[in-house]
Amino acid sequence: MQSVCLSSFIFTKMPAISASAPGKTILFGEHAVVYGSPAIAIPISNLRVKAIIQPNIESQDSVVAFNNGTNRQKFNIHALPPDDLIRGIVSVFEEQTHRKLSPFTLTIHSEIPIAAGLGSSAAVAVAVTRALGEFSGLKLNGNEINEFAYKSEIVQHGTPSGIDNSVITYEKPIYFEKGMPIQTITIKNKLHFVLADSGERTLTKKVVDFVRESMEKDHTNYQNLLFSISDICRIAKNAIMAGDAHVIGKLMIQNHTLLQKMGVSSQKLDKLVDLSLQAGAFGAKLCGGGQGGFMVSICDKETVDTVTDQLRKISSCVIKASIGGLE
Repeated sequence: MQSVCLSSFIFTKMPAISASAPGKTILFGEHAVVYGSPAIAIPISNLRVKAIIQPNIESQDSVVAFNNGTNRQKFNIHALPPDDLIRGIVSVFEEQTHRKLSPFTLTIHSEIPIAAGLGSSAAVAVAVTRALGEFSGLKLNGNEINEFAYKSEIVQHGTPSGIDNSVITYEKPIYFEKGMPIQTITIKNKLHFVLADSGERTLTKKVVDFVRESMEKDHTNYQNLLFSISDICRIAKNAIMAGDAHVIGKLMIQNHTLLQKMGVSSQKLDKLVDLSLQAGAFGAKLCGGGQGGFMVSICDKETVDTVTDQLRKISSCVIKASIGGLE
């Protein structure tokens, strides 16, 4: 049984309408994807967000109820700050569908740690958008949900690449390149991953801004690093399709080294990477924006438990995941 890390992003009341969305991890292409280069991401389907909506018959306002484990508080959604994710999701939905939502109460249960590189905000955006669609009597297709979620992510992150909402919406491995049709990837053999939390938290927007500012100061160096990440991603696509964990692992190590040079790793992430490799993983790297959050390693079936046990010695949250091959 895999470990599941519960975030404190939990709300209240029994469901009337519900929808869910998975977490994700980026295997290749972090940061380069922001500048139009390709990236590869996979869904983490055993780590999910569930959104529940019911009509609010007690008030004329739509509310979201926050529960931090001790004190429960309710907020009018439209009274939340303009850059709040939930307010952004609702506003985008109303703007895109040209309709005003009737009052409702929103409840969200999340297993995805916040600000950890596992797509927490994008998963919330996708799950809530799906639930709002059903609540409104609309049959939104995947492309519409993806577009709405992306526009909601802009509220949270400023200039998201679009990869998080895409892999989460379609819940399939994807090869993503901004402005190009999304390519889903069929993986021949099952691939096994172990993710571990560094315990450090940094907002994606903050790290993206850090990279942008660093590029302005040292453009040639950072441009070369991003080009190298792009090359690795293109090579990795074929290895992932073939389910070749050994090659994928080597490319993950190379990708992590480049991210270190960009200044988006951390001592704790590097330690998790090193420990994974010592325990028998084929490769490992940070995932997401970096400077905190999670690391992902790739293993074979025989070493998953060993890698997991070793990572648990220094990480409070370790998650097993697998994808591809025969289900």
